[in-house]
Amino acid sequence: MNKLSSVLFAVAFAAGCGGGDDGTPAPAPAPAPPPAAVTYDVAKAWQNLLTGMRSWTVMGIGTDARSYELTLAFAPGPTGAFPYTGTMGPSADVTATFAINGVGQAPTLSRLYYNATTYGVFGEHAVTDGSCSTAAPGGALPTAAQVGDSGLLYDSNDYQSCVAPSVLDGTGTFTWSLETEAGMTLFCFNNTDRSTTGAVIATGFYCAQVSTDGTLGMKARVTIAEGGVSVVMRN
Repeated sequence: MNKLSSVLFAVAFAAGCGGGDDGTPAPAPAPAPPPAAVTYDVAKAWQNLLTGMRSWTVMGIGTDARSYELTLAFAPGPTGAFPYTGTMGPSADVTATFAINGVGQAPTLSRLYYNATTYGVFGEHAVTDGSCSTAAPGGALPTAAQVGDSGLLYDSNDYQSCVAPSVLDGTGTFTWSLETEAGMTLFCFNNTDRSTTGAVIATGFYCAQVSTDGTLGMKARVTIAEGGVSVVMRN
């Protein structure tokens, strides 16, 4: 999911000439200014991810030697109340469909509820299994981030059901990052899931091609690790 915008710059060389016959050397040319840094609108990229309709299909071979294929689809969900707290807001539906060694698995659907103004996520409803996660969003996302930058999207508390109060099942940390691969820039949506004791259960890095204005492209890379198996998938 990425597109790297390169910065083109010209260096001008001053051509000096002697002042008459006095042998005075021409002044040294002024140093060229440094190239302007390429920046990316992360806030817009995140907004586009939550509000747009798009999908990516990626494939790869896992460390268990099996072949994996994942289709990850985002689409606008209904505006309504987050089941666990009743907080109102728009939502984004995220559908993940796996195939392992060519055998399709049942798709999973998660619904992210977010603030209509800030796009900060305040809840997730895992529609497939009926569980819910409350979320505490981080600060405002940058509009001029550079490759290598990263930050917090939100932290979550994961519950076994959507009926409060429910049993805490674990926690999650969700971050963003800007990365490069094969000459493209990637906007990545990353998660680390932990048990109630703090042990890491799973990690995921979901990256899409991005332009400087936050437009998401068709190229993608997904890295998932869980249960001792990891896989990197690309398209």
